[in-house]
Amino acid sequence: MQQIRKLSEAEMHKIHTHLFPEAFPKDEIRSWHSIQRQIHAGVYEGFGLYENDQLYSYAFFFCHGSIRFLDYLATLPAARGRGLGGEFLCRLQAQLAPAMIMGEVEAPDGGQNDALRLRRMHFYARHGFVLEPVKSRVYGVTYRIITYARPAGMQPEDLCEALRNIYRQLLASRLRVRLHVRTWQEEPEF
Repeated sequence: MQQIRKLSEAEMHKIHTHLFPEAFPKDEIRSWHSIQRQIHAGVYEGFGLYENDQLYSYAFFFCHGSIRFLDYLATLPAARGRGLGGEFLCRLQAQLAPAMIMGEVEAPDGGQNDALRLRRMHFYARHGFVLEPVKSRVYGVTYRIITYARPAGMQPEDLCEALRNIYRQLLASRLRVRLHVRTWQEEPEF
């Protein structure tokens, strides 16, 4: 039987060390020290989808008030293509309710990775996420912002402000944010 478990710090460290290198480009992986500092501050958590004590998918979130910012989501290679990532995401949505889930997907830019970027956008849309009229650029990469369970009264400018605060805390420096992060509103393309 499948179950979602909150991950311990040791489990998160093991995933970061052994599974992140396969799942994410090196330049997208934040240092363990940075993540650990946020775990100890009580603003970072991870969840895993398990069956018979076997990990299939995992998600790491940065917590900002009632917002859960999806920092990392992946399914292990042997379990891909079976719908487990989508099932995990849906079950996480229910488990984290009433929190809003916010995340980023790389925006299409006319390059060779556009098909993958669009596939990711459609994956989140199929699972109830909304492609918001908000973009960010972090260290030169442009992202579209996605949300799940955004409160009705929260406007795009509120999302931009929340996103700036999240980046400020994730990057641990106002200077880094000022130099390397930009957020803005735009009409959705999709």
